Parts: sequence; C-alpha cells; structure tokens
Amino acid sequence: MLEIQSLSYQIKGKYLLQDISANFKPGEISIILGANGAGKSTLMQLIAGLIRPTAGEVLFDNQPIKAISLQEMAKKRAVLSQENELAFPLLVNEVVMIGRYPHFDSQPNKIDHDICEQAMDLFGIASFKDRN
Repeated sequence: MLEIQSLSYQIKGKYLLQDISANFKPGEISIILGANGAGKSTLMQLIAGLIRPTAGEVLFDNQPIKAISLQEMAKKRAVLSQENELAFPLLVNEVVMIGRYPHFDSQPNKIDHDICEQAMDLFGIASFKDRN
C-alpha cells in the first residue's frame, strides 16, 4: 500500500502542495485530477521519491520511501512521465519491458515476457504492443 501523510511542498516560501493525505491500495486504480497548476505533477514527483517533501511523509508498505533503496523501489514501482521525448522510437512492448529492468541482469527471460504480456492485457493495450 502507498500512503501519503500530511504531505506539503514549498519553494521560496510558497506552498505548491499543503497537508495532503491519501491511501492508495494494491489492485485499485486511482486518478488524480486537477486544473493546470494544481500540483498534480509535484504530487507525483513526491510520491515517486524524485523530490523530498517540505513536511509529511510518503510510505510504501508502511515504510518511509526515503528508507528504501533506489534498487528496491525500482522493483516495486515505475514512473512514466506523460511528456517523454525519446531519441529513437520504442515499441509499446519495449516500453512495458522497461518496467522489468530491475528484475533481470542482462536479458529478459520468458517470465519477464509473460509478465509484460499480462500487464498489457490487464490495461487493454496488447493490440498496440508492436506500435511506436
């Protein structure tokens, strides 16, 4: 489970987010909605551990994310920005496989490919797997 407790973030004395709390449970899909400039991207950066909160805490499985190694966090979560520019095109199945990189050393095996297939099926994107 992912939990945010009294999360705040400020820059130069101005709050971008203030006192936000929420729980995100495994197996559920959550949506964060808000107007431009409402703090959605900042919240995602805080949840992902890319920036540190001014106050409050982000917990993953009841453990502060700041106490979890980057390698271990990479095995538990993935973050894909909505604005990604790539130097070269990748197929959808290649982008999905990027989420498996922390789980193998040099080459994905059948289990990794099966997990990616299951993920694409779950989200209804299997028909796009060979598209850029």
